[in-house]
Amino acid sequence: MMVPAFTFTQCKNVPKRELMMMDTLDTIIIRTKEYLSYDLITINNRKQRISEDQSLIKRFYHDTIDNELGHTMVKYKGIYKIYNKFIDNYQDVYNEMVASQKQSHTLRNSVTDNKLDKEEFKEFYAKEKQIALDNLLIAKEISVHIPEVEPDFQRISRHVEKLLLHTSEKLIRDSGDSTLRKILDTRS
Repeated sequence: MMVPAFTFTQCKNVPKRELMMMDTLDTIIIRTKEYLSYDLITINNRKQRISEDQSLIKRFYHDTIDNELGHTMVKYKGIYKIYNKFIDNYQDVYNEMVASQKQSHTLRNSVTDNKLDKEEFKEFYAKEKQIALDNLLIAKEISVHIPEVEPDFQRISRHVEKLLLHTSEKLIRDSGDSTLRKILDTRS
């Protein structure tokens, strides 16, 4: 005789409303993770490249800086600040996101196991949702401009590379100084 398996399982009275609220909390955490999805190594390398380029221009470029180059360098510095803000805040935002994931998991388990009454759940949920929302806002703030500056970074970094190569050739031709050329050769 076969007995259906469902006769042996207990049905928990799991509150659907609370589980839907937990889904909302999880969605906030997922969105935070998406904002943090940029490759840290790439962003850090670009930040270092901009800093290095600025230093090399300051050290070796002795011609007059015209409006176009000045504007380009100001924009390059702005990109540096965007990358720097992301890198400086990434670890704190990431750690808070991981903590929120753990709290969400614990709270979800407490709901499914009926360990919290409605008032306790509302209190814990409100606190965790606010923490997750605050963290989401920070994640958005530190990362929202990264895709916007990508084309500018590509264009300006190529322009600066050409400028530095031209400057190195001029230094070699005018004074025999190959220092900049040697530095540029090690970067490639």
